Amino acid sequence: MQDSEARSQALLLFPNDALGSADLFPDIWDGMSCGIFVLEVLEDATEFRFLALNQVITEALFPTTLLGKTFSEAQQIAGMTLPKSGYQTAAQSGESTIFEQQILIEERETWWSLTVTPRRNAQHQIDRLVVTAIDITEQKAMLQEREQTEAMLRTQAKLAAFRADLDAALMHPGNLRSILSRCTQAIVTHLNAAFARIWLLNPSENVLELQASSGLYTHTNGDHKRVPVGQFKIGLIAAERQPHLTNSVLTDPRVGDKVWAKREGMVAFAGYPLMVDDELHGVLAMFARQPLGEEILEALQIAAEKIALKIKRKQAEIRLREYAERQALLNRLTTQIRNSLDLDQVLAIAVQELYKIHQLNFCAFAWFYPNTEPPTWELIQEAKSEDIMSALGTYPATIIGPIEDGLMRQEVRQIDDT
Repeated sequence: MQDSEARSQALLLFPNDALGSADLFPDIWDGMSCGIFVLEVLEDATEFRFLALNQVITEALFPTTLLGKTFSEAQQIAGMTLPKSGYQTAAQSGESTIFEQQILIEERETWWSLTVTPRRNAQHQIDRLVVTAIDITEQKAMLQEREQTEAMLRTQAKLAAFRADLDAALMHPGNLRSILSRCTQAIVTHLNAAFARIWLLNPSENVLELQASSGLYTHTNGDHKRVPVGQFKIGLIAAERQPHLTNSVLTDPRVGDKVWAKREGMVAFAGYPLMVDDELHGVLAMFARQPLGEEILEALQIAAEKIALKIKRKQAEIRLREYAERQALLNRLTTQIRNSLDLDQVLAIAVQELYKIHQLNFCAFAWFYPNTEPPTWELIQEAKSEDIMSALGTYPATIIGPIEDGLMRQEVRQIDDT
């Protein structure tokens, strides 16, 4: 007999007197293919008592010792948890209710499809519930297994797409900053990161400089533009040369701004040092609004290794190119000096070459005259972009401010005005 037919037949057995029907038709009552039990509604549907149990339900779920016992007593006697909400809905609405319920029996998880039908007494009050129960534990297990398999396949597809995008980013012919931006975008797109960032190590200052940011924040000139090694969570990752991983951002001691994290719904953080052998090149980090599984963390670890290797190779290429450019510049200047004794011409060529090689907006040469009154600078050669006014001319030495003293001591001065 099909389950729906069994339920229909069960209801026909219970017009208004549930117990009487069970007594009058014992063979049918115990021969049903589905479990049936009858509950007495107590205390305005805040409690229920077992009145009748057929053989199927006693063998599969409720022992006969529960007859005459309430749900609360059943928990103490049989060690089972019985949520009341579905039964209360039927008792209060007066309509049949169908729902699935998990019932724990001595810590064993079982699932049941329940149809609860209210029955009225002679005063038209709902005093009993007839419940048909079908064990769907096996179907639930199969469904869960299928869902897990589908989730695994989705994760594998996501990781395959991430690896493809990451490899494409690392093969991109652009400069290092654009390559790193493509890497962080791949992390955001495929690994569900809220945002991802990469810092590069400036070894001369022992500071991490933000180079790429994708997702929620795309700027690279904010408060985290420069992070000293050893400070904050990013700097500590660099100092310790170890990843920092957490799926509990709000309780992590290294997350400083927990008000921000709570407001933005951040749940997880993963940060990796970008290492090649024992050499640190930077830090890769991301925040996420959901926990990060082992597959995601493993993919990030591999990505960090690939990105670090690319940084090392790219920086080596840059150093080699800069060296070649310097050598070429020296060769051109040497040739000009050999071919001409005109110092102004040599200086003009030097300024132009430096302007081109370093892609500057402005480059100039000036003579300093300390014995004039007042001391002056005479700017005699310049190379500049078209939107910058010419600065050729003579100026008082004080125009360059406090750096004058350092220049007089033949010190190289660098000014970053961003």
